Amino acid sequence: MKNLKQSEKIIAGVCWSVLLLLLNFGIARHQFILLLSVYALAFLLCAFIMQRVQGQDVSFFVLISVLVRACVVFSTPKLSDDIYRFLFDGNLFTHGINPFLYTPREVLATQNLGDIFPILFSRINSPDYFSVYPPVLQFLFATVARIFPQSVTAQVFLFKFFIFLFDCGVLTISYQLSVISYRQINKKQSFYSEFLKVFKSSKSLRDISTLNLKLPTFNHQPPTQILWYALNPLVVTELCGNAHAEGIMIFFLLAAIYFFNRNEKYFFLSALCMSLSIATKLLPLMLLPFLMRYLSLKIFIKYIAVVFGLSAIYFLPFYSTVLVTHFRNSLGLYFSKFEFNASLFYVLRAWDFWWKGYDNIAQITPQLTVATILFITYLLRRQFKNAISKTWSSDFWEYSLAALCFYFLCATTVHPWYAVVPLAFAGFTRFRFPMLWTFTIVFTYSGYAQGSSRHTENYWWIAAEYLSVVCFAFWELRTSKYKV
Repeated sequence: MKNLKQSEKIIAGVCWSVLLLLLNFGIARHQFILLLSVYALAFLLCAFIMQRVQGQDVSFFVLISVLVRACVVFSTPKLSDDIYRFLFDGNLFTHGINPFLYTPREVLATQNLGDIFPILFSRINSPDYFSVYPPVLQFLFATVARIFPQSVTAQVFLFKFFIFLFDCGVLTISYQLSVISYRQINKKQSFYSEFLKVFKSSKSLRDISTLNLKLPTFNHQPPTQILWYALNPLVVTELCGNAHAEGIMIFFLLAAIYFFNRNEKYFFLSALCMSLSIATKLLPLMLLPFLMRYLSLKIFIKYIAVVFGLSAIYFLPFYSTVLVTHFRNSLGLYFSKFEFNASLFYVLRAWDFWWKGYDNIAQITPQLTVATILFITYLLRRQFKNAISKTWSSDFWEYSLAALCFYFLCATTVHPWYAVVPLAFAGFTRFRFPMLWTFTIVFTYSGYAQGSSRHTENYWWIAAEYLSVVCFAFWELRTSKYKV
């Protein structure tokens, strides 16, 4: 396929920018058909650019994506109202109140803290639940509240600015990891170096012409693949647009892997970044076992001890005798009560409705949790069994991606911004089904099409979302030379 000309690059960049700005400034979530249409155009344009882009064009499109992100910082979140619970927690902390100890309704019923709290309370969607946001996020919430104690709008923009900075950090570290992985593979398996060796040792052209040399097969794609993250409309809209913190977690997680991949001098930095990632979102806990193969058991135990020790320190400012109880209860409610855009859970729930006549979430959730643990155990066994070399160019990214995707398949609640996490990992693999998921997961917003703030799920859209992705994933597994 032909490369992009200079004029085509500019036109593609401008069109993509206009579509993203329209998504974040001009469309409400109840306008589902318009939302899906604009999003589909932006996604298709991203795919078109990826098909035509060359290495020298990466910096141009990354710059475009950064400029659009900077503009989106000043948009009002339209697809989610989680930001207001973030700010409510932050303002509580600045008033000396532990956000893990009281629900927003309890706070307003017992204390008079200022005019900003009723404004935030009127916009939050979880007034009767204890906070579930770990310490790193709580410190960011509090920083925003302390800088602009009287303005909700200023707090929203400042928090989104922090997310913008972390998202730019993700792009930077992703590129560095891409270059490192690319160089590792090239160093091990270079067609040209092998050819030169044979050429020097050959006595005639006939000897060279009979060789059966193979081009290097890469478990990782060239650095142009970071554009799948940079230009992905879901990333820009759900992170910088709707102020979700997955980008912060991904930044610390990739930084931990980056330092882990260097040498022993960066051991503590890697553990520090991993602990910060866990203290942002708990999800990276699931990926820690996949680091085991690259270390001796003694050093791995030391690494885990440092990570858990630092993570515990972050919780100290929030320590209370009831902290663990409230945090556990809130997580328990999340996994045992909330149901949103699930896949396997909805299938099992439908079976129980037909067989037993009621929603059996209390039994289904533990079963799916056990299934996730068993699947991760299976992946770890495969990882050690198939071990060839202890380099990041081998299988870490694929096994981690498989664990993440299976976890989301078993989850009872899957919000659109969750798909950003497997997308960030997919850029280091040959698999592209997470990219498709970042498109189909937007079908979730069909539940707001009636204009109500209450979400009413459309199961046909959910079936289309997951069936298309699962089928594409199986097709990639069958056709891939490297299988997890």
